[in-house]
Amino acid sequence: MLRHIIVFLVGISLLTSCTQSGFRGTHRYLAPAHVHPDGKFRKRSNAYYYLLRGQLAFRKENFDEARIYLAKGLELLASQSSVFNWELFILTVLDGDLKAAVRIFERIVSDDQSPETLFLYARLLDGAGLYEKSVGVYSKLVVQGDKVFPVYYDRLAYAAYKAGEYQRAIELGKRVINAIKDKSSIYCYLGNLYGAQGDYKKAAQMYRKGYSKDLSVFNQDLLYGFALILSGQREKGEKVLRTIAASSERAKALGVNFDAEIFPALDNLEMTKDLYLRFAERSQSVGGGFAITDALLLRTATVMHSIAYLGIIVAVQPDRSDAIYYLSSAFASLGMRKAAIRTAMRIGRLQSLFAESRVFVAYLYKKLGKLNKAENALKEAIEGGAKDSFSLSLMLLDLLIDQGKYSEAKHTAAKLLKEHPNSRKLEFLYGSILYELGEKSQSLNIMRKLLEDNPNDGDVLNFIAYSIAQGGGDYSSALEYIGRALKLEPDNGYYIDTEGWIYFKSGDIGRAVVTLERAVNLTGDDIVIMEHYAEALLASGDLEEATAYFVRVALKEREAETQEEKEVTAKAKDELKRLLRKHMRLSSIAKSYGYAVE
Repeated sequence: MLRHIIVFLVGISLLTSCTQSGFRGTHRYLAPAHVHPDGKFRKRSNAYYYLLRGQLAFRKENFDEARIYLAKGLELLASQSSVFNWELFILTVLDGDLKAAVRIFERIVSDDQSPETLFLYARLLDGAGLYEKSVGVYSKLVVQGDKVFPVYYDRLAYAAYKAGEYQRAIELGKRVINAIKDKSSIYCYLGNLYGAQGDYKKAAQMYRKGYSKDLSVFNQDLLYGFALILSGQREKGEKVLRTIAASSERAKALGVNFDAEIFPALDNLEMTKDLYLRFAERSQSVGGGFAITDALLLRTATVMHSIAYLGIIVAVQPDRSDAIYYLSSAFASLGMRKAAIRTAMRIGRLQSLFAESRVFVAYLYKKLGKLNKAENALKEAIEGGAKDSFSLSLMLLDLLIDQGKYSEAKHTAAKLLKEHPNSRKLEFLYGSILYELGEKSQSLNIMRKLLEDNPNDGDVLNFIAYSIAQGGGDYSSALEYIGRALKLEPDNGYYIDTEGWIYFKSGDIGRAVVTLERAVNLTGDDIVIMEHYAEALLASGDLEEATAYFVRVALKEREAETQEEKEVTAKAKDELKRLLRKHMRLSSIAKSYGYAVE
């Protein structure tokens, strides 16, 4: 049978391999107890009713409804339970209200003191600007002696700095230097801490150490020059700054105009200090910024932990396309495709992961059976400068074919062939499109040319064989072609389906039934192949089994994605109506499979 060769697979990142246990199991719903002699029982019963409805709404990705019910249920429970707080916490983080999220998460932390949960709590406090509190949480993590303690020290040092505990931050920074490989960032960090205390001489020493290890990162050469001037070493400091200015590439990387912005300020120490503080603050993201790699610290936790952490990053930095992309992937890993799509669509056209996000959205829409939306997302990716635009164009062609948009597909394929005349995949797709448009002679000419170039191309052999069978041509020739394909791949269910269909079209029903049964067993629930098998069973006189398979095809109507599959399910429904009208006894078979008999 005809089968499209391009497989629409999009690899997703980091978090999609996670498994999770964040959702609670299925619960029996309790109706609100409006009348009961025990007031506490009534209140608690109502609370669980709302909470369970909220969880169900969350699972169904109806976030607005989930917020309402979860908030109402938790309000009734007050502080008696933290079990249902996760979903409401996630939704509050996604809304960007981190201070409200802190209040909710405090209930979770009261029951769960695991390192993953405490680390998430500390990062949440950082995001909300509550550094005095996060210092205490990081301190607790450090005491626990977890294997990732260097990160805890690093984050603790940053929180202490933001909380104004400069000396403590310095001592912690020194300990971090001995524990991590990337010492350049910590030297910059320590320089900033000494500078915050007004010890510019010590700050300059730290910047010099970091600057010598890595010139291009963290603005350390620029900060070194400022610190020298502020410590009274003006001549030396100016020399450093002029050396930077002389390198157009370095000056461009820093994003400053030395002649207009830096040099005029050096005659005024207060202005120099303001510049220093501005660039020092910019470099502080090294120690305290929200890094995607922190999500790896949560690898032993649930995906809900990861979603929460990524949500915090997005709340703090709404333009972080990497965090948005991974957050979308995390939702997808839970099967929450609509939430994944909504999240990925937040990445704007000018952001770095725009094209990747739209490819991912196209993949998700295809899984949901919304091929037109998948097509539009893929077009956005191609227009947005995706790296492998040719491969994406082939995927786009596949989507157009699946939707039956053959004229547009032909135009697109012809244009691509001018740019990529030697692509076999593209030529194969072009030939397939021409066949669907009724230009069968030209289609087969293309396929035969492809076969001349590569006599062992099974897909081309299969295409030619199926085309001959569909056209009622030379069945022996069709069997010869498919026989060659099956020698290459004896267990290819799609090739076996073609062989069975040739037997059916040629009138060899016995062989058709046996062959198509094998094809069904190999391919599982392929709609088209099951319909072929049903037709063969019907032709053999096995009405009961034929009915069963027509029902199985008809029940897949909602799963049908391609135009071909939609046509096949409609055909199966029509055949069922005819069979059930003619043979009333078959109704019990249809009903046993859950099919609504008219």
